[in-house]
Amino acid sequence: MIVNDPTEDFKNIIDAFVKISKTRSENETSLEFDNHLKKFNSQITYTGNQKGGEFEQIFRDKQPDFTWSITTQFYAWNIVTIIKKKKNDLTTNEISQMLEYLKMIVQISPERTYAIGCLTNYKDIIFGKATIINNKFNYEIFKSKNVIKEYWKFLHCNPIYLGHVKFSIPENFQINLLLGRGAVGMVYQIEYQNIQYAMKISNKKSTKEYEIAEKMKNYINEHSLLDVKIMNMFNIQGFILSRPVGKLMDENQLCQKKYITQIFKQLTIGHKLGLVHRDIRIYNLILFNDEDVYLIDWDSSTYNGFNGEYEGSFLTASTSVLAEYELTRGKQVSAYYADDCLSIIYMLLLFNCTKEEKIKLKKLARDSSAGMLIVEREEVLQRYPKEAIDCLYEIEQKRASLINIDDLHNQSFPQICNKQLDMIEPDEYNEIDETNCEDLPCATRYTYFDGLWTRLDGNDAIKCLNTWNDQCRQNNISLSHYCIDPYSRDMGCLPIKYAADTYVHCLGATNEQYHCQEKYPLDYDKRFKCWNSSICISPLQLCDCHVDCPFEDDENDLLCRWGKNQCHPGWYPCLNGR
Repeated sequence: MIVNDPTEDFKNIIDAFVKISKTRSENETSLEFDNHLKKFNSQITYTGNQKGGEFEQIFRDKQPDFTWSITTQFYAWNIVTIIKKKKNDLTTNEISQMLEYLKMIVQISPERTYAIGCLTNYKDIIFGKATIINNKFNYEIFKSKNVIKEYWKFLHCNPIYLGHVKFSIPENFQINLLLGRGAVGMVYQIEYQNIQYAMKISNKKSTKEYEIAEKMKNYINEHSLLDVKIMNMFNIQGFILSRPVGKLMDENQLCQKKYITQIFKQLTIGHKLGLVHRDIRIYNLILFNDEDVYLIDWDSSTYNGFNGEYEGSFLTASTSVLAEYELTRGKQVSAYYADDCLSIIYMLLLFNCTKEEKIKLKKLARDSSAGMLIVEREEVLQRYPKEAIDCLYEIEQKRASLINIDDLHNQSFPQICNKQLDMIEPDEYNEIDETNCEDLPCATRYTYFDGLWTRLDGNDAIKCLNTWNDQCRQNNISLSHYCIDPYSRDMGCLPIKYAADTYVHCLGATNEQYHCQEKYPLDYDKRFKCWNSSICISPLQLCDCHVDCPFEDDENDLLCRWGKNQCHPGWYPCLNGR
């Protein structure tokens, strides 16, 4: 490409700005410089104060000083490059910022492989190049003191030589709204033949997600799984469109049982097809009409047992995945079904982070700082009950061997559905992690023999050793709960069919434990319900010489028949009177 020599007018402008920049602020000189630049390249615009909309999404809330765009619309595929202008000496941080801008442009521009931009203070000029090769970015810089000549050539360069690739969407696709930005693409709401679709414009033009959606749809139809909904995808004129068009799930909506159920059902289909999603995070959950949630972005998925280059989420990745990434610099990272289940659990656990913790964790994830992310995430997890974290780590340790998908998904719900409410706070619909629990396989091996009733009828606690129920089993009275008649105070065994039948058969409503579980969800000891009262107390408060129930049924003569006044509070009198 042949470019004429710089004009005298251009030389004079650059010389003038070297002097002006010493006495004026950067913003003042940028605005004035914009007017002069348009004489030589009308497609370059001052954007140092540009905010909102498409521009904000492309550059992630940052504003490069000047943007060279093919049209006045800031679609990613229209942007050629950026120019950064500084008043003082050019620093390493400013060079890094320029390269970051170029990376952002390449990441979301279809079929683009590189971008070249420049940084100048009128005395020096630095050109940067960001190139993507096999999903990895390489960076180069070129410095020059000959600002006038090099800058002139840059302003008159053919956009093709700066890495720009011509791209357009079909005329019958009407873009209505920008829905959001991903790591390698932008998602728009478009209208085609009077129907609304979501359309992803990405650096990688891939049909992988469409093909996976077709396989999942076929599996659902073949097995008549009418209650499982997946995103419908269409290949129209070479573009992958999807519907329904929803919105990104809000963190405050995440912890509703019905949504977690839907996510797991969709994930089950993918796992049954041998796929590992690898990128489960809140930004890949689409909510439609506040009723249905869809797990999207299967582009980064792979097969169970895969070992190789890592492509997926960092924030919610299993600790094993992060450790392998740190050890091999992302070259040899395995993938198993369990990793997806772990990602869901981490996503829920990290929901309760403080704002400062979320910012820190997201930055570490964005920087691929896997080792530091492990450390910081473990700090956050320390606030949860030991049982929940032990369960999490057990799945981590056995992830490679957990290949029975049904069993794996059961094991993934030890704390979401175990009547302890350790994980999720009530939402705006007053739903917690126990709401609609019947939709999930709640009675897992983690909920048996834990001293709590997971099933309403206590079926999971019926065979526990060293408990009152064990007295019934030892006397060959099967499927029964130990019970004290509230009227006669006779002690015996109540058949399980009378448990959770809404009628109080036992003193303290021990056969109807849901009363106390609902009122005191986090106070696990309070499972003895006072007579004709909503108050629940601990069994240790019975016959302790201190009245805790309104009708004194925790200290009456029938219950404490062997001497209720022979001990101090906190002590229980034995039958021998001691």
